Order: sequence, then structure tokens, then C-alpha cells
Amino acid sequence: MMVIDADQQLAFAARLAAQGKHHQAAAEYDRFLHFFPNDPRQREVHLEAGRGMLHAGDGPGAERYFSTVTQGAVRDDLWQSAHFLLTESYLLQGNPHAAVKPLYALLATTAEAKVKDKVYQRLAWIHIDQLDWDGARRILERISPEGRRRFDTQALADRLAQADRLPHKRPALAGALSVLPGAGQMYCGRYEDALAAFMVNGALAWAAYEAFDHDLNALGGILAITGLGFYLGNIYSAVSSAHKFNRAQQEGFSKNVQRQWVIGRRSDPNTTRRLSAAAITIAVRFQF
Repeated sequence: MMVIDADQQLAFAARLAAQGKHHQAAAEYDRFLHFFPNDPRQREVHLEAGRGMLHAGDGPGAERYFSTVTQGAVRDDLWQSAHFLLTESYLLQGNPHAAVKPLYALLATTAEAKVKDKVYQRLAWIHIDQLDWDGARRILERISPEGRRRFDTQALADRLAQADRLPHKRPALAGALSVLPGAGQMYCGRYEDALAAFMVNGALAWAAYEAFDHDLNALGGILAITGLGFYLGNIYSAVSSAHKFNRAQQEGFSKNVQRQWVIGRRSDPNTTRRLSAAAITIAVRFQF
């Protein structure tokens, strides 16, 4: 009967990870945790299993492994790394509010400037991903002078300041312009929607007028009520279009900044890029 020892089990899991079979690798790391509970590498393997879950897109599974380490009594480099990785597991679940908690917990328990700088930088990128430019700049200001040089935070802060000059559409103005159906959509650059709004509202208004003019009051009333609904919908659509325009500008700016810093010449060795399966999004990810 073949007996696999701890080293062989870890080597097998590592091979699977190297082959990109991350979910299987995580399962093999978990097998190690089960069969070798007294091995001194238990904490390291928890992190490796969690990384496998992250790569496999399983945020809750990754959270479980990383939390085991963060809740442990030993506070060392592995413990610090687990906090950063736990943040990534929450982000993978689309929960930025929970993602910042491990980082702030780490800030409260460490006096190391380099660790704090990494925390502040990661927090800044979370703010950037949430389109909170002012929050990101405030966080960047907390980084130590040495960290600012290392991460080139002044250049990043200057780049974020450009967000104030992004093209912007005023929702209130879009709604006001929609007194003339389609004008608000045209203001937002949605020309096909503008034409459709003008044609539909105009047609309903004309039909209602003709109905009343021919003493078809019941039909005229129905058409008038229907037309009013479309008219109000036209105003709502214009306001919504302005919000969508502004959101698209901000999201595009965020992606461009992240591409520049993560993929471009300003990339830090502690960061890497992750492409979302749902859309082409770039996010900073620390490697530990």
C-alpha cells in the first residue's frame, strides 16, 4: 500500500497550483490540513489553500482559510499576510465594506512603518475602485515619506486630482431640458434615445389632440394619460442618462489609472493585475 507523507502531499498540491488547477490544489492542501494536523506548516498551508480558492474564484472558501490564520494567537509575517489576503477574499465577494476591516485591524496592531504603508496603499486602491478620489488622496497622505517615494504616491495623487476635470452632465439640467421630449437625452449624447422620445411623445400628444378634436373624449383621455406617462418617463430617462454618463466617465478613469499603475511603468513589485470574469476590470492585488 502506498503511503504519502506530508512533503509529498504538499508537492502534489503545489504541482496542481503550478498547472493552474487551483481548485484541485486547494482541495489537496485541505487534505494536508486534515491528515497532518500536527505539522508545523499548518498555517502556511492555510494560506496556500486560501490562495487556491482565490484563484478559483471562491471568495467564501478563501475567507475561511485566511480567517483561521488571522484569528490565531501567533502574530508574525504570515499573520500579516493573512489580513491582506482576507481583504482580497472579501473584494472577490463584492464586499468592499468588509474588505477594509482586516486592514484597519492590522493598522491597530502593528507599529511597522512598511506594513502600515502597504495597508494605506491597499486602502487607497480600494477607494479608487469605489470611485472615491478624495478618500484615496486622504489615505495616500498617511503613507510615510519613504513609502511615498517607493509607491510614487505624489504622482498618483496628482493623477487622481484630474478626476475633478472629468466630463460631467448635470442630472437636474438634463431633467429640465426634457420639458422638450428628447432634449435631455440629446444633452447626454444619447441621440437615438432622444429621437425616440421626441417621436413617441409627439405622436401621443398629436393623437390625443386629434381624439379630443373629434369629440372622442374617452379615447383622448386614455391617450392623454398614456402620453403623460411617457412624458414623465422621458424626464426620468434623461436624469438617469446623466447619472449613467457620469458613472461611465468615473469608471473609465478608475480603470485607466489602475492600468497605468499596475501594468505600466509605475507598477510596484507588490502588485499584480486581476481581470474580472464579468468585465475587463483591473484591480490591485498584493502578493505575499
